Amino acid sequence: MGGYAAARIADADGKLAGIVLFAANERPIEDLIVDQAVATAKPDKYLATIRDTAKGIKKLDQGDADGPPLLGLPSRTGWI
Repeated sequence: MGGYAAARIADADGKLAGIVLFAANERPIEDLIVDQAVATAKPDKYLATIRDTAKGIKKLDQGDADGPPLLGLPSRTGWI
């Protein structure tokens, strides 16, 4: 998750001129989690839950910061 978080950390720092990422994700982590679940042939019920949760993550905004953890990460630190 380092590559995913690096841009947010750099933005919050305010002093950095830039960052360099090696082998970082191009897509949102929630999309990668869905793809990994599909690739590892998880049961259909599990896939449905993962897909629904990923859709919910895409709809989050700052007002959801105190919500429950999603896919194992707290809303305020992982998704918003």
